Amino acid sequence: MKSKVRSVTEIVTLIKDEARIAFTTSGIGGLAEEFFGALRQQYEQTSHPKDITVISVAGLSRGEGTGIDLLLATGLLKRYIGSHIHGAPLTGQAALNNQIELFIIPQGTIGLLYRNAAEKGPGV
Repeated sequence: MKSKVRSVTEIVTLIKDEARIAFTTSGIGGLAEEFFGALRQQYEQTSHPKDITVISVAGLSRGEGTGIDLLLATGLLKRYIGSHIHGAPLTGQAALNNQIELFIIPQGTIGLLYRNAAEKGPGV
């Protein structure tokens, strides 16, 4: 059987323009820092994927210039949906400057949205 294990470099090449990427990490616990770096590098080399939406139950950063902040290359991140942006000051500033769309939704509501999507339910 062919292995399903892929490198992060391979994974980011599979992401399409306008993709929606959901994370279930809790703050920096399980933060996909290598993924964010590889995605940024892929975008800088190819200009793809562009206009992605990132959804997170909790924050996706451990300080300025890390995590979600790495996706702030013009045209890469279109929208961030999460319960907070603590630890991601560049993302907050990008939203204030209308460079990205930012939606702050309660953590429990995002968790229910994930559950509902998994159940193929009607929504929350």
